[in-house]
Amino acid sequence: MLLFINTGTLSLPTNNKAVSTYGILTIDEKDIKYTLKEYKYDFKKIKEYYCNSDYHKICNEWCNLILYTLKYGIDYSNIFIE
Repeated sequence: MLLFINTGTLSLPTNNKAVSTYGILTIDEKDIKYTLKEYKYDFKKIKEYYCNSDYHKICNEWCNLILYTLKYGIDYSNIFIE
């Protein structure tokens, strides 16, 4: 049996849903199975961590884009870059 794990968007959601996802692909002699997993996170804790970090002090705008992405599940970083 072979087992592959795709980390997907564990760091940032991009599917318009405020959860992180990853996939597990299992291949054995008779079957191929893919399972999409969702990881729900506590946005308040993440926001507190970011807002108290040196990263937020140094690069406030970028950090806020990441926070909005985590809160709403929309990839604001790429929108900003475009």
